[in-house]
Amino acid sequence: MKKTQLKDALRNIWKQKVSYLSIIVIAFLGVTTFLGINYSDGALRKNGSIMYNAVNFRDIEIVSTALLTGEDLDALQNVEGVVDVEPVWQVGAKTSSGDKRQDINVITLTRRINQPQLIEGRLPEAAGECAVEQRLANDMGWRLGDSVEALNAKGETPDNLKDDRFQIVGIANHPDHTSVSIPDTLYVMVPQTAFDTEKLDGCFMKAEIIVDKPEGIDRFGRDYEATVGVVRAKLEALGELRAPIRNEEIKDQAQIKIDDAQTELNEAQQQLDQAREELDAGWSALSEGETQIGEKEEQITEASEQLTALKDEIEGADGQLADAKSQLASAEAKLNKGRAELNKGKKQLKAGREALIEAWNQLEDAKATVRDAVRSKLGSAGNSVNWADKRSVNVDKSGANAEEVWITNNFKVTLSWSVGDIARALVYSGEIPDKALIALYETLKGGEG
Repeated sequence: MKKTQLKDALRNIWKQKVSYLSIIVIAFLGVTTFLGINYSDGALRKNGSIMYNAVNFRDIEIVSTALLTGEDLDALQNVEGVVDVEPVWQVGAKTSSGDKRQDINVITLTRRINQPQLIEGRLPEAAGECAVEQRLANDMGWRLGDSVEALNAKGETPDNLKDDRFQIVGIANHPDHTSVSIPDTLYVMVPQTAFDTEKLDGCFMKAEIIVDKPEGIDRFGRDYEATVGVVRAKLEALGELRAPIRNEEIKDQAQIKIDDAQTELNEAQQQLDQAREELDAGWSALSEGETQIGEKEEQITEASEQLTALKDEIEGADGQLADAKSQLASAEAKLNKGRAELNKGKKQLKAGREALIEAWNQLEDAKATVRDAVRSKLGSAGNSVNWADKRSVNVDKSGANAEEVWITNNFKVTLSWSVGDIARALVYSGEIPDKALIALYETLKGGEG
């Protein structure tokens, strides 16, 4: 640069010294902000990795709407690159404390993967104990020793849980919910024994997976994503193989239940046929008894009239007293015989009524078997139906219809219907709440997937 150019530049800077000073300050501020953000990002990534590595946070989570089996767990453990797999049982519920209401997830306590950080107390060991997340305890005002009641939307014990009440023995932070600013359904952590694994046939809802990776790896870096991505691709390929197998298992289990229900239906049909025969016989006996009673009453009336006439003749004809007494004795004998036959008819009528009541009760027991078979076919949706109770019969009326089968108090079918036809008709009858139908549809849809 020539001297004249340098002088001109310095002269211009001096004339615009405020503008040039502002440019320098802005440049310094930009550099400072960039460095601050860059170093903060690095610190957050480093601290996040340290925290996740400390609690052995899962690398991959497997969730199945059709549940996962013990065979699935073995298959996951045998995938190359998988170091550890831990099953998880989980169910959604609602809880309350005073006027506060909140949705929660009751989840089994994991021991190796996703380890909770204990804040106060201890981790649960018995089926009736639990640990709650610290944020949930603060929101609900819970302390150690308080009870947590977990209920479903109907106010009942949630499916697959043995009990709905747990005592708080620990308060902890779960690695699934590290941010206090993100709304989420918080956990009530329980031992595996709190779930009815026998009812679930040993199946579980989720599997937490740890992959083989360098110790202390940056969980937010590209190397981590690449390492996990390789194993994830293998697990997705495994899922393509295992899904059809699981679908067939579910179909087989459903078919067994259908076959059992059909067997129960056939047995119920036999009971219905037998009860119908006994009911018809009872009606016949009752009708015959009523006819006999009518005849005996007519005989008694006739005998009474004859006795009255004879007494009048005796009073008016003293000379015919002996003959009248003989006729009177004969009439009294007929009267006594008629009374004996009347008593016999009444006993037959009573026996016929008892047979009719017994046959009707057997018929209602058979209908209850049909309702139970329909309820079993509907699964969890059947819990929302207002099932009909047994109906009684008025033996003095012949208008009872043995062919009617009341499924609910407002919905009836005939004996000729199958369990499948009844279940389908009940679905469209409006007797099942929409929410229960949606849950049933989601369950069936998940099973087909």
